[in-house]
Amino acid sequence: ELRVRNLGQKVIVLTNYNEDCLILHFLNSGVNAFLLKNCEPSELERCLEEVIGGDETYFNEIVTGVVKKRLSRNEKSVNLNFSPREYQ
Repeated sequence: ELRVRNLGQKVIVLTNYNEDCLILHFLNSGVNAFLLKNCEPSELERCLEEVIGGDETYFNEIVTGVVKKRLSRNEKSVNLNFSPREYQ
């Protein structure tokens, strides 16, 4: 929704869920970064610095691995229906 409004916010997803389809959904939605809540504080700090500093995206090894796996299987997109609460 932030992207539709074109408000210019940076979006970083911080979650406990490490599921390929969820990661791909957020990437397709245009998030700037995707991190797991159990990431090292240094990784969170690096992510914030890069995204706030102007880098369009921050991809860690989790995101890179999912994207490589999906590309190798030639999967294009994922359809997920999230509740309004899940989008918060």
